[in-house]
Amino acid sequence: NNKNKLDQETVSNQRKEQGILRTYLFQNKSIETCGICGCNFPIDLLVSAHIKKRSQCSDEERLDCQNIVMPMCVFGCERLYENGYISVKNGSIEVIKESNTLTVQSYLDRIKRRPCSKFNNYTKKYFDWHYQSNKVTL
Repeated sequence: NNKNKLDQETVSNQRKEQGILRTYLFQNKSIETCGICGCNFPIDLLVSAHIKKRSQCSDEERLDCQNIVMPMCVFGCERLYENGYISVKNGSIEVIKESNTLTVQSYLDRIKRRPCSKFNNYTKKYFDWHYQSNKVTL
């Protein structure tokens, strides 16, 4: 049976708060705005992305529903943020890491210096953590 050769049973932890955070962000909406690029997307094309890396959050921070997550599109913003290409500095999108491909670089050029809709006095500490942990020291 090929299935047995290609499948492996695993044991994993579940992120209990993920459903709570997603419900908080998207509630009964069918469309929401990406906090990075500012475009509207159907909910199934958005993720509830942690502003500060979840693995670095305290339990209290993980449950800070109003401030620890923001909607990000799967069209590029979530992955660019997660991989440290972009961050938020003083309320604006900042490019931290340039790309050597035209497609990615043109996307970065389009979103840089955009205001981040989720930046405020409460989220600032999480964005500052992300920026500090991803910026390249020259």
